[in-house]
Amino acid sequence: MSLFIGNKNYRRRGVGTEAVRLMSDIAFGAGAVKLVAFIYSSNYASQRTFSKCEYTLEAVLHNEVIDMGKRADLLRFVKYPC
Repeated sequence: MSLFIGNKNYRRRGVGTEAVRLMSDIAFGAGAVKLVAFIYSSNYASQRTFSKCEYTLEAVLHNEVIDMGKRADLLRFVKYPC
């Protein structure tokens, strides 16, 4: 799952959290058994958003990607249906 709120006027207003909740509900309603979100370790806003939506940190993938010319860690957040 990926999420990007491009318009800065809509950031920190719950739009992303609501979008993640809705996408998660739709995916589980369609039969998904696990949802995964990969988040840059430096992206604290996304970490908060997915945590609020009951995703849990499953793994830290060290030096997994190159971001702005430097190696960066990815965090794998997961959610299972209730």
